[in-house]
Amino acid sequence: MIFDPNNRFFQEYKKIRDETLKFYLRFEKDYRNFMCKKGCSECCEEFSILPVEFYYINTLLKEYKIQANKRDIRTCIFLKENSCQIYDIRPVNCIIQGLPLLFRDIDSSTKEVVICPKNEDIISVKGKGKYRLFEYDLLLAKMITINELFCQKYSLKSADRISVNDLLR
Repeated sequence: MIFDPNNRFFQEYKKIRDETLKFYLRFEKDYRNFMCKKGCSECCEEFSILPVEFYYINTLLKEYKIQANKRDIRTCIFLKENSCQIYDIRPVNCIIQGLPLLFRDIDSSTKEVVICPKNEDIISVKGKGKYRLFEYDLLLAKMITINELFCQKYSLKSADRISVNDLLR
């Protein structure tokens, strides 16, 4: 399938992505010892993304000269010498890596914060100090909504996530 990179679904996805990136960049600036940033590749494993994100990135890939990573089947195909070859258009899940993520359990009304162990020393998740939390549930709700609409429009299965490695196949 060929998609116009300016279609309304991609524009909505880009807004969500831009909001996420804005939070990340603000966080990175405020916490200079933040370890999960460009050059860190510890979490760069193969994972799956929603169709709207897959096809959005796919429309932009022609501008990149990619050399597929063939070292390890579990490693992200875009990782080369510990650096992401598509860093500027990386998926949302890559952007939020390392951020303190707030999860809410609606049934029990409890909250949980998850953060990369590399950042636990600079950002206390036990209530000491102040820091911003990234509301993961809100991101997920937005992503699922735009993905559902995208998949309805193009007759795709919205529940079928696609491996990021399939972007090069």
